[in-house]
Amino acid sequence: MLAAIALLLILGGGCRKPEPPPPPVPPEPSPEELREIRFKSMLKVADIAIPTGTVSGTFALSKEGEDMVVGGTDGSIWVLPLKTGTPHLLIAHSEPTRCALFTPDGQTLITAGDDNKWITWNISQERPLHQIRGHSRDIRALAVSPDGAMLASGAEDSNVHLWRLQSGERIHVFSGHTKSVQAVLFAHDGQTLFSGGNDAQLRRWDLKTRKELGGSLSLGHSVKQLAWSSSTRHLLAAGGQGTLHWVDPNTWKIVLTRRHQSTAMLRALRVSKDGLIATGSSKGKLTLWSNDRKTTEPIFGPIQAHKGSILALRFEPGGTLLSLGADGVVNRWNTDNGTPADTAPNLPPFNGVVRAVAAHPTHAHAVAAAGSRLFLFESNEAHVAPISRDLGTGGIASVTYVTPGNRLAVGRDTGEVWLQGCERYECTEERVNVLDGSVRHLINNEEKEVLWVAGDSNTIVEVSTKDWTIRRTLHDHRSRIVALAVDRTGQWLASTEKDYVTYIRDLDATERAPGEDEQDPDPNRWRLRGHTISHLAFSPDSDLLATVQEQRLVTVYDLQTRTKFEDIRVHARQIQSLLFHPDGKVLISVDTLGNLKVLDAMRGTVLKTGNAGLGKPTGLAIGNKGQSIITGGMDPNGSLKIFQLPEKP
Repeated sequence: MLAAIALLLILGGGCRKPEPPPPPVPPEPSPEELREIRFKSMLKVADIAIPTGTVSGTFALSKEGEDMVVGGTDGSIWVLPLKTGTPHLLIAHSEPTRCALFTPDGQTLITAGDDNKWITWNISQERPLHQIRGHSRDIRALAVSPDGAMLASGAEDSNVHLWRLQSGERIHVFSGHTKSVQAVLFAHDGQTLFSGGNDAQLRRWDLKTRKELGGSLSLGHSVKQLAWSSSTRHLLAAGGQGTLHWVDPNTWKIVLTRRHQSTAMLRALRVSKDGLIATGSSKGKLTLWSNDRKTTEPIFGPIQAHKGSILALRFEPGGTLLSLGADGVVNRWNTDNGTPADTAPNLPPFNGVVRAVAAHPTHAHAVAAAGSRLFLFESNEAHVAPISRDLGTGGIASVTYVTPGNRLAVGRDTGEVWLQGCERYECTEERVNVLDGSVRHLINNEEKEVLWVAGDSNTIVEVSTKDWTIRRTLHDHRSRIVALAVDRTGQWLASTEKDYVTYIRDLDATERAPGEDEQDPDPNRWRLRGHTISHLAFSPDSDLLATVQEQRLVTVYDLQTRTKFEDIRVHARQIQSLLFHPDGKVLISVDTLGNLKVLDAMRGTVLKTGNAGLGKPTGLAIGNKGQSIITGGMDPNGSLKIFQLPEKP
């Protein structure tokens, strides 16, 4: 019996528990799941500065004169110490700033600009306290009441708005100007508000009754600046024809007109505490006068203070005068003789508007166009500053890589296409005149060795990339081309004109002759009418055509059946650009708020979002085998943004 038990223990493994079964092997991810994982891993890796911006005219001094505030065309606000301290960069405006001032107690900075809003700032924390949008167009003027309770704003919508500064509540809208309001000013008792504008009128507004006092006072030219004389008895109005008017605010009559500058417009006006009156002209001339109306000669001037227009003037507590010029320079002047005083701080660079971007399809080479300059960079070496090349007079409207190779096709506002063969510092160049008007669309087709060109003309031109001759010209449209797309094989071309007619055509089909009846029986060409299409993109396999309609809607069509496949509503603002990613049916889109979205075109879902910047980014490019996504716009942090995807598994 014992022997049998022992044998059972040996054969049965004794008292050990049975081994658990191995864990199930997870199934391999499907290609669709791998694609989704890849795009959800997208990261922004760089903000690259494009220093083609400049000062915008925004200029202010803190109450004690310790800090200077300067704004740029990229929407940035810089608070720069005049002695010691740390510069502060304030970012919230999405378009150029135009005016800035401190409250009477010196504690709060207020700025406004072309994004139609005014902002109050906590400078030390570099963050906005309030952002108030009220005007329908660019804000051009600000003023704070003497007690600091109210803010007045004037804008290109011809209106003057009155606000409670603390809460941002709008009190009233004063209407009467027929053109842009350029200047606003409170009376010293805080009971009356004055405004002047491009309609050459001065107006008075009673803040109790909220009605206009009497009629407007015509000055015969635009009013750019308002200020009080040191005695506060007279209102000073500067503007066109180089004249400064002294106005009695009670009798509402002009008591003196003095010509400060030949016929150049007075764009800047400032009065010091001891009565000095400084004016700056659109031709860069600076003049300083005493407050004595009987004086017929200035203390000094006009002197050439800047290469361009003088945008703003400020007196420092020590008696010197600061001038801000359109040349991007701040100068400091002695007020006794007009000689240069100590050097003013250098201004930081401002980002410019990137109008177009392109990325090489298989390499990290990339390029951005801003103004008349090309910026060459590597998307995988974002720490290296771009190499700049100025192409001379005339803007750049579009750019693309011509493959195979590393050549660039550059579309100019002159209607020319320039071929740039660039290898880092060395570039060769060829030119071909293609359109009447700006070249806004360039599409390279490597398979057919052609470049498709369109823009501010109603024609679409096919150019050979072998010998740069024009192969053919398409005459489908009757107004300028606003969108253009060509599929990868070079078989299908889609184009939209300004009058909302879109053609999708087989490029092997017979071209319709100019003036031929619009009836289109050709089965290889179809037309979309009435859709406000602004962007077009073919999928990599040429099965789908994606469009942007009604500014915010992405609509996808099946090319084979010519039917709508999907509507994708994920953007709350106008879509600025749309492309298919080369790695399958994935769309990349960007809107005016800088929202970059990665979309599944088959399901209409958002896979990933990114921040493409503040200033209405318009450029979008995908390159380096689909790993790099590049956007271009205008942003104080850097007008170029680079997003990276992991390598395809």
